[in-house]
Amino acid sequence: MSWQRESGRRRMNEWAVDLLTLDDLQGDQRDLAELIGMEAYINLICDWGRDNVYIGKCDRVLKQKRNERIRAEFTGRNIRQLAAKYKLGERSIYNIVAEERERLERAPGEGQLSLFDGG
Repeated sequence: MSWQRESGRRRMNEWAVDLLTLDDLQGDQRDLAELIGMEAYINLICDWGRDNVYIGKCDRVLKQKRNERIRAEFTGRNIRQLAAKYKLGERSIYNIVAEERERLERAPGEGQLSLFDGG
């Protein structure tokens, strides 16, 4: 976005905050303004009005972050603990960490050399 366009929108947003109230809105527009607040609503309509914006479902976004954490916490021996912590079945944890599990299983144990290491 160019500086002039951004500057113009910022000026519009500033006077729109004093001009527009919840009573001016109806239906989904009013619901959205009540949810995020009038100032954020005005910024949204001034910056994104008439554009198509995809907003991901909450559970999908949170599920991705949860799975990232599970993979990061996975040690290869803590499936049961992760299942309890995240209130999932052990099978679900196995599915989430499948790639990491394979990597850990292929890695040589401590003090062992891989057949593929030169030396």
